[in-house]
Amino acid sequence: MGIKLLMRMLRQSFKRSNKGLLIQLRRVHSSNTALQKKLDDQTGMLEKEQEFNAALVDGLRQPGTPTFSKSSCKYETVACWEYLEQEPDSWRRYLPDAEKSLEEARLDKLPELAMSSSGFRYRISLSAMTQTNVETRRTRAIRRREILLHADAVLKMTTETQHLRGENQHLNAVLRKKAEEIQELERKVESEAGLSST
Repeated sequence: MGIKLLMRMLRQSFKRSNKGLLIQLRRVHSSNTALQKKLDDQTGMLEKEQEFNAALVDGLRQPGTPTFSKSSCKYETVACWEYLEQEPDSWRRYLPDAEKSLEEARLDKLPELAMSSSGFRYRISLSAMTQTNVETRRTRAIRRREILLHADAVLKMTTETQHLRGENQHLNAVLRKKAEEIQELERKVESEAGLSST
């Protein structure tokens, strides 16, 4: 095999691996932007809550401040869907898309639904409140609870941060693997170059 052919193969390998990594880095960047927006939204919400609470003296509203019903900070609740990660009480929140599917299925009174998340396929039983991994058959308990809207923003951010950390670890592993592949190709090129010159 000629040096030129090996060099061309090495360049093509670099282009493919760099293109894939660039796409993955763009995804992480857009996820970080979305998280920053959610953090800004949460901060604004907490500021409004503090403004409302500052208008209270000994639990009573001061004259001239808006009533609770007219305040911009209302205590609304939202559904929070979670699965039991580990016994006895380590609950993890579903990602927003999965939560939306679960809530829609509950409202439609469906007993079961199938969904995919993080590369795994699950069968969800809303009557038994369980999640079963289709491939491993592992079953976990699930639950639905109502939480305050501002707590929802905090939990969603925590859930997405955990998801991004996992994705970041995966990308780092892919990057290490690509670096090892590149080093192996470089060794082959050097080896071929040494054989060709003799």
